[in-house]
Amino acid sequence: MITLYTKDNCVQCKATERLLKQLGIKYLEINIEHNEKVRERLKSINIKQTPALFRDGKFLFSGFQPSEVKKL
Repeated sequence: MITLYTKDNCVQCKATERLLKQLGIKYLEINIEHNEKVRERLKSINIKQTPALFRDGKFLFSGFQPSEVKKL
């Protein structure tokens, strides 16, 4: 399962979300602005950019990277 960590008003997050939908990739979105615990967990593993994508709890990449999304 893909988990997509996003923030409000994040253009890269919205673009990643659109691409996931276009490719038919199922994902769970978690907005870190509304969940301090998750935001702190991401910071603790040195992830400072959204979107951040994980697969089965394992970090894949952050930022808008269409070529990486297409590999999913």
